[in-house]
Amino acid sequence: MNPRTTQRETLSLARQRAEHRSYRRRRRARRYALGGVSYVVLIVGAFVCLAPFIWMVLSAFKDPGDIFNIPPDWLPPHPTSIAFWNAWNNYPNGEGMFGQWYVNTAVVAVIWTVANVLFCSLAGYAFARIRFPGRNVIFMSYLATLMIPYVVLLIPSYILVSKLGWVDTYQGLVVPGLFGTPFGTFLMRQFFMTLPLELDEAALIDGASRLRVFFQIAVPLSLPAVATLSTITFVGAWNNFIWPLLVTNSEDKKLLTVGLQDFIGGTGGNTNWADLMAGSTLALLPLLVLFFAMQRFIVQGIQFTGIK
Repeated sequence: MNPRTTQRETLSLARQRAEHRSYRRRRRARRYALGGVSYVVLIVGAFVCLAPFIWMVLSAFKDPGDIFNIPPDWLPPHPTSIAFWNAWNNYPNGEGMFGQWYVNTAVVAVIWTVANVLFCSLAGYAFARIRFPGRNVIFMSYLATLMIPYVVLLIPSYILVSKLGWVDTYQGLVVPGLFGTPFGTFLMRQFFMTLPLELDEAALIDGASRLRVFFQIAVPLSLPAVATLSTITFVGAWNNFIWPLLVTNSEDKKLLTVGLQDFIGGTGGNTNWADLMAGSTLALLPLLVLFFAMQRFIVQGIQFTGIK
């Protein structure tokens, strides 16, 4: 073999390796740069989203006169927790109904959540697993009701509740939201369709009824979807405003969302913003606890059901 040829081949191979290493370094640097930009954008976006909540919590520890200082103070100049005591005890008109509002909201939200998860799961299982004439047509027709605005249903619902004599009662608050939603049914159906059909067939061959298959096989395997639906329903019920505003009149029947309106334009028409921020912070705490407890299941439920 010609030594010069061997030397040229060696130099060419070394050059190729050097170019390959340089390309890998450039690619790695580009990836790190893009990753850094992505993190910066995400951090800025997270701050923009969280800034109102941070301002609300910090304002709850301020004196009323310090909330709208110019330039604004993020940190309380003279921290105090008196606004939380006022929010819990002084509204409305010194009656201290905040605790009652809290209990009302929690009871309604829990009942709505349990009922919606049960009925949506049963309907979703039926649409996913049971073959019957017109199944797809019925499901698509039911899903099409998502296009009906919620406000369109308010007047018929109120008239029905009024005819039943349920205005300003707990049953008037609770019953209209018990029987599931199209979105919840769709969510559970999509998840049930990802489960192997052989599980149902094996249980049915062994003599299990459909309800037993549902409660002992389908539901335990669908905990991510159940947790997702539970969280969405609970948050929606906790934040519900229009329906409780329409159907309740007395202070002891109000929910938190409606009760917080009593903080606006209080004595002399002046709003104590520190008390309002404290009340809003107290109202937000259960939702934060629920979200952090369920976030892993929420991600799994959305991932497995294919909802983008």
